[in-house]
Amino acid sequence: MKCIVLAGGRGDRLWPLSRKNYPKQFIAISGSHSIFQETIARNMAFCDEFVVVTNREYQFIVENQLKAFQGLTWRLVLEEEARKTTAAILLACLEFPLSELIFIVPSDHLIQGEAYKDAINEAGILARQGGLVTFGMPVLEPETRFGYICCDGDRVVSVAEKPDEKQAEAYQASGRYLINSGMFLFRNGDMLQEVRRRSPEVIWACERAFEGKLVEKGRHIFYRREVLEQIPAQPIEETVFGETDLGRVVRARFDWQDVGSLEDLGKNELMTQKDLRQAQYDCENTLIINRGSRSIVVANHVKDVTIVNTDDAVYVGKTGASEELKELRRENPALRQEVIPEAEPIPETIPSAEPVEERIPSAEPVEDDIPLAEPVVCAGSRAVVKGGAGLRWN
Repeated sequence: MKCIVLAGGRGDRLWPLSRKNYPKQFIAISGSHSIFQETIARNMAFCDEFVVVTNREYQFIVENQLKAFQGLTWRLVLEEEARKTTAAILLACLEFPLSELIFIVPSDHLIQGEAYKDAINEAGILARQGGLVTFGMPVLEPETRFGYICCDGDRVVSVAEKPDEKQAEAYQASGRYLINSGMFLFRNGDMLQEVRRRSPEVIWACERAFEGKLVEKGRHIFYRREVLEQIPAQPIEETVFGETDLGRVVRARFDWQDVGSLEDLGKNELMTQKDLRQAQYDCENTLIINRGSRSIVVANHVKDVTIVNTDDAVYVGKTGASEELKELRRENPALRQEVIPEAEPIPETIPSAEPVEERIPSAEPVEDDIPLAEPVVCAGSRAVVKGGAGLRWN
C-alpha cells in the first residue's frame, strides 16, 4: 500500500507557533518529533512507500525531517501553489499503477490506540471490494470546525461542509453523522475511474498538468503555478464523495485529534508537559505554551486564558478564542509578516532633567588635629595604626 501524505497546510490558527515559512505540521510536539514525523512513523507498518505532497517552499524542511527515518522509501510532489485536496490527491495518484491501494493521510493529525490498525484493515477490505473508503469519527459534541459524513451503515449517503452551531447540534442529535477525518483509502483505479465518470473536467485538467510536470533529483515531481491553475481548486469530498455510489465509511474507534487551534495542543499536554519555564498559580482553565528560548512565563490568579510565547511574538487571549486568529491575521498586516517589525526607535534627543544648582554647599570643616588610634604592636618594631592617619614607628 502507498501512502500519500498531505503536508501543504499553513496552520494560521496556531500563530505564533505556526508560521507561513514553518507551519504547524513541522512543529516538534513531543520530545523532538514533529506532527509530520509522527504521521510517517505511525504508517510505516502499513505502507511501503510514501509520497509527500507539499508546497515548494517546504521542500527542505520535509527532506530534513525525513532524514530521521532509515530505510524509508519516499518522494515529493511539490506544488508552487496549493489547489486544495483534489489536485494534491489526484496528481499523486497518477504516479502509481491502477492496482495499487492508496492511503491518504493529513500530516497534522494526532492519532493513538491499537484500534487504528483495526480501522486500516477494515478499510482495506472495503477498498479491495471497490469502495472509496473514508474514516468517520464519532460526534462527541457539536463541532463547527469539521466537515461531516452522513452514513447508512458503512455506506456514505452524503458529505457536508463545516456547519454552523445549530446545524452541528442537529447532526449530533440525528445519530447518522460522523466527523470527516480527511483520511481515505481506495484502489487507485477505482478512484481515478470514478472521478472521470463524475467530474471528467477535473481528471482531464489533472492529466494535462501531469504531462507538464518537472522531475527533480530523478524522483521528485514539481508543478508550476500556471500548470496547477488548470485544476479546479476544490476539496476531494466535493469532487467525488458528494456524488459517488462507491463511498464507504469506517467508524473509527481510535483516539483522533485534528490540531486546528492552540487549545488543541493543551488537551493532551502535548507542548506543556515537563516545561519548567512556565508556571501557574491558582489559575483555572489556563494554557501556557512557552517556546521562547530566553524567557519564563508565569500566570497568577487568571481564568480562561491562553498564553503562547515565542522569541519574537506573544499571544494572550481568552481560551477558545484562538479560532479567530486566522481572521485577525488577515486584518492586521503586521501579523502576516514572518519577521515581526521592530518597535519605533527611541528619539535621540531626550529632554533634560531639571537643572542642578551649580553651587553646592560645602561640607562641615574637618578638624586638623585628629587623635591617632592606639597602635597595634606586631612582631619587630613596626606598628600599624588602625583608624589613624598613617604609620608610627617606635
